[in-house]
Amino acid sequence: MVSYENYKLVQITVGNKQEAIDLEKKFPESNETKLFLPAIVERPGSYLFSESSFEKLKQTKFRYNVLNENFQRTLDEEEQVTRMQNVYGRRILHTFPTHAAINEYIEELALQNQSLASVEVIGYSYENREMKIIKIGRGHKEGTKPIIWIDAGIHAREWATPVTALFIISSLLEDYSTDPITKALVDKYDWYILPSANPDGYEYTRVGDRLWRKTRSLQVGNCIGADPNRNWDFHWNEVGASYNPCSDTYAGPKAFSEKETSAMSNYIFRHKNLIKVYLTIHSYSQMILTPYGHSYFLPPNFREIMAKAKIMENAFYKTHGKRFRSGPPPYLLYPVGGGSYDWAHQVCGIPYAFAFELRPDQNSRNGFVLPVNQIQATGEETWAAVKSLAQSLE
Repeated sequence: MVSYENYKLVQITVGNKQEAIDLEKKFPESNETKLFLPAIVERPGSYLFSESSFEKLKQTKFRYNVLNENFQRTLDEEEQVTRMQNVYGRRILHTFPTHAAINEYIEELALQNQSLASVEVIGYSYENREMKIIKIGRGHKEGTKPIIWIDAGIHAREWATPVTALFIISSLLEDYSTDPITKALVDKYDWYILPSANPDGYEYTRVGDRLWRKTRSLQVGNCIGADPNRNWDFHWNEVGASYNPCSDTYAGPKAFSEKETSAMSNYIFRHKNLIKVYLTIHSYSQMILTPYGHSYFLPPNFREIMAKAKIMENAFYKTHGKRFRSGPPPYLLYPVGGGSYDWAHQVCGIPYAFAFELRPDQNSRNGFVLPVNQIQATGEETWAAVKSLAQSLE
């Protein structure tokens, strides 16, 4: 297992765009420097530095603040808690389940709710793992109702996201008989949910490198994987991605080179005329990202999209007091091409497309490592946001 012993999570503030460019040049992504959140003028960034990289940082004039002195301790704590929960058989929605456990869980739910749910294999990963979606809806097998699509886990290290997708699935089915709003939403829409969109990468974070982001396909020069959220065929590799096969943001040798994104896109494209909402769940930084990711131009229905985003912001806040910000990535983070929800919105014509960035916020000392005791609250607030969005649809 890759060790992050004495790696420090550091927050860096830049005063202007040139300083942000200088920071990127001085500390490019590598095994010694991991990018968690990029620094922009409006907001500090978070970077994981090895001891040698941190020594280099100290010699510069960049303004920084150490959030976590030894990130390996955070990873060790997570592993210990997760192991203990597995030993004591805690429910799947209170831990970070394996890909196999995720698939078993949705199969079990579909078996228990045969009139409302079924499971379909939409493709296979590079290492031949099944990519299963659960389809939920009254009369969903007819395939005539509007669809709400949700996927999670596209970035391997974002463990908070697959279990959050499972929470949404569980809520749709368990609340159907007790909550009139949920019943109405299951009767009106078909929900297609893919909880584990990058199975190989997700499993590798358990046995190889907890902070692995990409797929696990073999690339040139023995580099492994491509960034599955830079691999979609819309402004592919134009901005916010790398040509370097060893980079965390490598866009792949071509659009849809990855079996995972190819399977997802083929399935979504076949159902595009029925899909009303495309939602992809990521972490972290508490944001609701809207199109477009690749440029500062705004889509024609931007006002409608932002109105929906504000409804979800309010739902997040009302549930557990967490403040989310919404808007396009170039305004909140940085421009990025080849992303899934830009493709869904523009190529497929899906009217409402969003990416959630879940807890924690940008100042977290844990970064991608969501404390286990926050899994339930994360699920509750995310379901509240999704539910509010679905209610607001015409």
